[in-house]
Amino acid sequence: MIRQKSRPDPAAPADYGDPCGEAAAVHASAGLFALSDRLVFLKGADAANFLHTLSSNDIKSLAPGRGAESLFLTARGKIRMPFTAWAFPGHVAVQIAGDLLDSFVSLIESSVVMEDVALDEQPDAPRMFHLAGPAHAEVLKSLSLPDFLLSSSPLEGEEAPVRRSVVSERDILIFSRDRTVERGVDIAVPESRADEWHAAARSAVEKFGGRLCGAIAEDILRIEAGIPKFGVDYTADHLPQEASREEIAVSFTKGCYTGQEVVARINTYGGVNRRLVGLVSDGPPACPGDPVFRDGKPADREVQSPTLQSQKIPGGNFLHGALGAGSVTSAARSIKFSRAVALALVSKGSFDPGTRLRIGSPDGPAAVVVDIARQGSLASAAASKIA
Repeated sequence: MIRQKSRPDPAAPADYGDPCGEAAAVHASAGLFALSDRLVFLKGADAANFLHTLSSNDIKSLAPGRGAESLFLTARGKIRMPFTAWAFPGHVAVQIAGDLLDSFVSLIESSVVMEDVALDEQPDAPRMFHLAGPAHAEVLKSLSLPDFLLSSSPLEGEEAPVRRSVVSERDILIFSRDRTVERGVDIAVPESRADEWHAAARSAVEKFGGRLCGAIAEDILRIEAGIPKFGVDYTADHLPQEASREEIAVSFTKGCYTGQEVVARINTYGGVNRRLVGLVSDGPPACPGDPVFRDGKPADREVQSPTLQSQKIPGGNFLHGALGAGSVTSAARSIKFSRAVALALVSKGSFDPGTRLRIGSPDGPAAVVVDIARQGSLASAAASKIA
C-alpha cells in the first residue's frame, strides 16, 4: 500500500476581526472558509466494497458523483471516526478531518488482506475550502466553476450530464456539502494552486458582499444548523444513536460490518441511555459544560452527564424539584434567528423532542429539546415560536 504524504495542517484563523459579522455574511451573501479536512483517494477494483464492509453506511451502492457520510465503529458499536465517501469511476475519495488522517491510513493499511485496494499517492494533495451562502452559485460562476448540481460534461460511463453531488473542473473538485443552514459546497484545490485560488476566491466573495470566515464563525454556523463535531459533541465513547448520527451515517439494510450487531439491536429494540440533542432558548447563550436540568420532575435515575457526575450529584436526589439531565457540549447565539442554540448530551427521559429543560441551574433559562438526527431540524425549531 502507498501511504499518502502528510503535510502541515495550517489552522484557519479564529476570526478575521468580526466573527459575528462573518457569520452574518454567510446568511446575507457568501462566506469562504479554510477547512482542516483531508481528501484521500482509494483506488482498485475493490475500493468501494472494501469501505462498504468496514463502515456503517452503504458505500458500494453509490453511483459515480454521489457521496455518503459513514462511520468506522468498534466491535462494541462505538464510533472510531466519521468520514465521507465520494464515488468516482475506478476509485473512491474519502474526506476526513485532518487530525484523523493518520488513524484512517493506519486502519486502512491494517485491514487490507487480499483486496485490490491501495491508497493513491497524491504528490499535489488538495487543500479543502468551503463556500456557503445565497450567493455561492454566483461566486462559483465568477470563478469559472460549474454549479455543483449539473456537470458540464458526463463522467466516464454516463451517457449525459446528470444532477449529482460532485463536479470536477480543471483538477478542482466541488462537493455538495451543507455545513450551515445555507446551501454550500466543499472545494478541493491542488496544494500547488491553493494560495492563488484562495486569493481569487476571496475577491469573488467580497465582490458579492461576502467575507472570509474564521473558525469562530464556522462554529456558530454549524451549531445553528445542528451539526455535531467529532471530538467536541461526541467522541469514541459514543454509539451512533447516542450521537444522533443514525439517520445520516448508518444503513440498516446493508450487510455486515464491524459493530453492526450492536447498532442493529439498538435500532430494533431501542435503548440508549443518553443522546445528543439540540436546544433552543430565548435566554442568554449557554457555555460548553453547563449542566442541563429537567424541570418539574424528580431525579429518578442516575445522571448521565460527566459534568454532573464530577460534582457527585446522586441521581436519586431532588435538586429543587429538577432532574439533572446532562450537559451542554457546544453553544452559540444564532445570528440568523437571534436565539441561543446549543447541542447537549442528555439522559433518557429528557431527550424526547419538545421536552422543556433548564440550562445552568434548576431555575435557569428554559430551552426546548430538538432531535438533530435529521439535518435542518434545529434551524426549523429556532425559526419557530417556543411554546
